[in-house]
Amino acid sequence: MKKFILIFTFLACLLTGFLFYFQKSINSMEVILNTEKPFGFRFSLLDDTQNNTIQFLAQVVIFPKWNRIFLYCLNTDAYYKDKPIHKMNPRLADRLENYTKIKNMAYIHIKRTNGTRILNLTDGITFFSEEPFFFSQTSFLYSRGFQHYEGEQVLEYMILREGHASSSSGFPNELGRLFRQESMILNLFWQRRNLVSKMPAEMKAFAGDLIDTNLSKDELKSLFSYIFLDKVHMKVIEVPLRAQKFGKKKRLFVKETRATDLFQNARDEEFVGHSKPKHGYSLQILNGTDVQGLAHRIKFFFQNLDIRILDVDNYEPKPLRKTVLMGRSGDTFPARYLMEITGMKEKQISFFRQPLGIDLTLLLGLDFNAKKLQLR
Repeated sequence: MKKFILIFTFLACLLTGFLFYFQKSINSMEVILNTEKPFGFRFSLLDDTQNNTIQFLAQVVIFPKWNRIFLYCLNTDAYYKDKPIHKMNPRLADRLENYTKIKNMAYIHIKRTNGTRILNLTDGITFFSEEPFFFSQTSFLYSRGFQHYEGEQVLEYMILREGHASSSSGFPNELGRLFRQESMILNLFWQRRNLVSKMPAEMKAFAGDLIDTNLSKDELKSLFSYIFLDKVHMKVIEVPLRAQKFGKKKRLFVKETRATDLFQNARDEEFVGHSKPKHGYSLQILNGTDVQGLAHRIKFFFQNLDIRILDVDNYEPKPLRKTVLMGRSGDTFPARYLMEITGMKEKQISFFRQPLGIDLTLLLGLDFNAKKLQLR
């Protein structure tokens, strides 16, 4: 009996020591990321040059089981009844967990000045812009083609409200600004590992200190370690809005009753009945070369891969020097899928969110070789 008690006591002490070590060596973020339950956190960009007004606000919902991140993005130029969202406190403006039914476990706020400093530590971002943007009273030019933006220009691009032609919505600047913001976040996410690799090791901790969050340093590190995994993909969705008269003006208001259904439908469409994100993507092919009929010739290659070709046309101005794949749907997974089956490189992929019913646009450049597609 004594022998049994001694063995039991030893095992109990061993288990207690293991649990104590486990609790000390693993933080709550790592525990959550190793479960299948989705969780969220508030993410906002605040302009500290304009009284900390909210320039971007989203709930980041992570689905650890699927290695997917959803950004449910709220247009901060919209209103809750008589309250302009951009002038509210981020905590009060954030009603997104009411729509997603997923609780926020944390918040991450980045001020414009600090965001500029963080991006400057990475030496900026390079991406492709199909069209020039015309803004008044700016510090930078926004041309078409491959662009390299450093921190200050990235933040200016995301915050400015001008630069879009008129549209049937009546709110081209407000809607266009959110798409620019989402596009830049997708480009930053796509290039995240490359950007961090450029950051000096001694500056990474400094960059973390520039982020306002209620996560501990270890929790924040664990979160970013997960986000930097190659298998993780991001999808952006916009909270639905409606245009309505407010006094003598029309304003955008949040459709709170519709917001829940939209998120749930997007989640179900993505995951229910699938062991991984769906395929069967739609593609637009634009010929940026002087080779006649090039886009038409290669469309059959993609059709054999169960990719729907929705449009084949020319890209102007010609010639386009390098081939580019543009993500339209706000989802990085289709871009990765097409990149792998065509042998394209990560640096040839850019994102510009446009709700056109097209997942991807392939812009054929002078470097494009159709024979490489046939060999794969």
